[in-house]
Amino acid sequence: MYKKVIASLYIVGVLILCMNLYTNYTEYVNNKKVTNMQLLGLTELDKLYKINISLKTYRGLKQHKIQPENRIEEESLKISYLLTKINDKKLEKEISSLLLKDEFYSFNNTINKIELKIIDIGKTYRLFEKLDKKDYSIISSIVYTLPQLIESIGAIRGTGTYYLSHNTITKTEKHLLNSIFDKFILYEQTLLLNDEESELIEVSINRIKLHLEKIQSDNLEIDPIEYFEDLTILINQLNNYYISSEQNVKLHLS
Repeated sequence: MYKKVIASLYIVGVLILCMNLYTNYTEYVNNKKVTNMQLLGLTELDKLYKINISLKTYRGLKQHKIQPENRIEEESLKISYLLTKINDKKLEKEISSLLLKDEFYSFNNTINKIELKIIDIGKTYRLFEKLDKKDYSIISSIVYTLPQLIESIGAIRGTGTYYLSHNTITKTEKHLLNSIFDKFILYEQTLLLNDEESELIEVSINRIKLHLEKIQSDNLEIDPIEYFEDLTILINQLNNYYISSEQNVKLHLS
């Protein structure tokens, strides 16, 4: 009788062990599947991000025509190269067609589509699952916050350049510029910047503040090209933050 009890306990123990091993293995396989999807999603995100930023710069150059023609051509070639990297053939065709046009609203529509695709990638590739708090915050900023920050700076760059080029601005337009900038500052403070990134972006922000203060006081004697490039520097710095953040998340997932 005693031996039968021991044998029964042994069998139960083995069964429990096997069940635990199976559960752990199933969890491992599922986690690995999610991680692989997330890494793939970050790669897709990277392609769309680069095209998005380049398209916004190209849109601004074409809209205001304040830069030398070779500057516009350089950005066009950059976009054409980036298009060879994406898997969405429909989007590739749309952007290629866009480069042949000179319509501001066509650029806006395509850029909006890209930003919606960025959000969709976050959901489709399960980018928010099984992450620690820091990585979750980074992914959230990449998918939701950064595109809006870059669009805000793009709006300040575009409208401000127009006012300076035409040497005219209304009280309402000045208020709008400040409102967009204040909103940018609010959301920029949510980014998890390291000391170097924070310092560089702060320098750019202060430079833009000076431009906007001059505009508020009706001092429009600002070189539109200098203004445009200063805003472009900030956009590039935000893009650099995206690149480093993406690399850090990939490192944690690998």
